[in-house]
Amino acid sequence: MLQRAVGEGCCRELLEKAVGESYRRELLKRVVGESCWRKLLEKVVRESCWRELLEKVVGES
Repeated sequence: MLQRAVGEGCCRELLEKAVGESYRRELLKRVVGESCWRKLLEKVVRESCWRELLEKVVGES
């Protein structure tokens, strides 16, 4: 959904504009909880860019 709306290359930029790069990780954890944030973003983005998006948001863990 998000990918179709803004284009695959824009997913990262959209989050960076919406939330400051320094605290995106903490924000996501607080909003959705550590255990379910992956599933939430998978459902929202679905397509191939979700992996890239997650890596940028929380780092590879």
